[in-house]
Amino acid sequence: MSLEDLLVERILISVYPERHEPARLCARKLIAVALAGQVEMDWQEARRLAERPEYRILTELEQQVSEVAHELRKPSPYDSQGPAH
Repeated sequence: MSLEDLLVERILISVYPERHEPARLCARKLIAVALAGQVEMDWQEARRLAERPEYRILTELEQQVSEVAHELRKPSPYDSQGPAH
């Protein structure tokens, strides 16, 4: 399973069928290490996966990434159409 798949799957579980805090915390930790450059995340691929019919969580993905980026005082890869990684 790719990091992008794992992130999107954790975010889906964090909101569906109901809020699940452990999955949300896991997604936030993965986002944080990716934003810190400790793992390489293909943010465009994560976005593509989040838009797929079986997920439909693009808004949640962008929101969680933005929140973590703000907390870390890092730019969110979704603030603009910037780099894909």
